[in-house]
Amino acid sequence: MRTSGYTHDGPCEIYMGDKLALSYLNCHESIPEQTFKLDYSGCGDSCTLYWYWLGVRKLKGKYSWQVYKECIPIYK
Repeated sequence: MRTSGYTHDGPCEIYMGDKLALSYLNCHESIPEQTFKLDYSGCGDSCTLYWYWLGVRKLKGKYSWQVYKECIPIYK
């Protein structure tokens, strides 16, 4: 999988259908590259990939959360 990179600290998770495929408490540190491997075998003939990331940063002395999400259909 290729992303634009994790520019803020914060947790992320990827699901293949209802199965957790990846989870990190801080994706900015755990996934330093834009490209990483995912096992698509649990997807079968088709499923939906759900990607969630809660980016956090400190702005003007307060923490600001940014919610990122994406749903991607996967087919063989």
